[in-house]
Amino acid sequence: MKKITQAIIGGALGAALFVLPTMAQQPFPSKPVTVVVPYTPNPGGVDGQARFFAQFLEKHWKVPVIVENKPGAGSALGAEFVSRAAPDGYTFLAIGASISQLKYLQKMNWDPDKDLIPVSNVSEFITLIVTNKQMGVKNWAEFVAKVKIDASKYNYGAVGRSTTMLGAEAMLHSAGVKMTMIPYPGQSQYLQALLTNDVQLAAVSLTGAQQHMNTGDLVALGVFSNERVPLIPDIPSTVGDLKAPLAKSFAWVGIFYPKGTPKALVDKLAEASAAYRKDPDAIALAQKAQVYLVGSSAAEFQKTYETDSKAWGEMTRIVGLVPE
Repeated sequence: MKKITQAIIGGALGAALFVLPTMAQQPFPSKPVTVVVPYTPNPGGVDGQARFFAQFLEKHWKVPVIVENKPGAGSALGAEFVSRAAPDGYTFLAIGASISQLKYLQKMNWDPDKDLIPVSNVSEFITLIVTNKQMGVKNWAEFVAKVKIDASKYNYGAVGRSTTMLGAEAMLHSAGVKMTMIPYPGQSQYLQALLTNDVQLAAVSLTGAQQHMNTGDLVALGVFSNERVPLIPDIPSTVGDLKAPLAKSFAWVGIFYPKGTPKALVDKLAEASAAYRKDPDAIALAQKAQVYLVGSSAAEFQKTYETDSKAWGEMTRIVGLVPE
């Protein structure tokens, strides 16, 4: 009986040892992947770019790729959700540069620097500082002059304490004026508020603003850049032309994995981002959406993230913003 029992146990252990390596070697991915976007649905912003990438990834990896919107707290809600997800490669975050600023603007019980792994800078898009036709101004100087008469009358829209807030604050700081920030869940909401004159200023993607600029409902006061952008040469740059040194370009779409994700999976997703940059369909979509594909490596994106985070920390110090 003892020998029979030993044989059974030995057989079971042998089977287990056979099964475990097989499971470990299961190819990735082998089930649906989820992309968490911490903003409301918006074709002209990070959400739209995340959906383009998800479509490519679904084709590239041959598994369903689901985009899940988790807006709130200036993008912190969705980012924190991913930071606590299983580090198995099946959940990643697609977010704008706000991730590099959260710690300077919000009190949090988690740390983006330690709890998330930068994977790749997928794409970059053009962002403008815009006002509406109701303001009756043609340029930044006229806008500032009007606001200075009675700043209490005017507000700007942003996705809470986030990149869009810092963009507007950088411009206002350079002009020596103050406006009240009105928070919205996403760009589509504060863009609508701008059109109805509930707010009078906002940082908006070119894709989101273009049609309203064409109809004259919105007026582009500047493009967040060190110099003029060839695609829109008539719009002054915030840094070079408008002399707002803190108002630099901040419009990238980055992807992040939760801490603990194996390097092999990080590299695999980064490689997919690099392949996306060369995909003919992706290139066509990017050109239509006025987006630049980047597809950086994890190491390259880590440097971008650290550089931007340091710069935004200095900016918030100068402007006088503290975590709330």
